[in-house]
Amino acid sequence: MAALICTKAGHRPRLIHRIQLDGGPAKGRRKGFTETDYARLLDAVHQPLGGPIVLVGDNRNTHVSRTMQVLVAAR
Repeated sequence: MAALICTKAGHRPRLIHRIQLDGGPAKGRRKGFTETDYARLLDAVHQPLGGPIVLVGDNRNTHVSRTMQVLVAAR
């Protein structure tokens, strides 16, 4: 699961999340979320909120990759 908590002054906090079901073992298939999955989640949050996002994350490789750095900088 990947999730974001969204807050805005004067509004109730919102939890926006995505769940990825594991279809069982498959050779060469990543079990966790990919950069594309995280990008889609960020897009899903950014569009309806229409404001800046303060993104706080850990140092997971898909969070700090060059692709994600470019994605975040573009938004």
